[in-house]
Amino acid sequence: MICVPVNVNGAGEGILEVTVMTATCGAVPHTIKTVGNGVHCVTFVPESAEPHSAMVKFNGEPVTGTCTPTTDIDY
Repeated sequence: MICVPVNVNGAGEGILEVTVMTATCGAVPHTIKTVGNGVHCVTFVPESAEPHSAMVKFNGEPVTGTCTPTTDIDY
């Protein structure tokens, strides 16, 4: 299982949206757990050995900062 941390601290109340995909655009089931202080852990089990990506939005807007809206995940 992989945890991708997402920090929306300071963004206020809102809706966190995450899409996890394989390199061939297959959707991967995932869960979002609140860790605290605006930090969430997106967990998933890779379904194949190919790279995976996470697209993160908060209130419909891509999350910016240290993470790009789409982050390649190597494991």
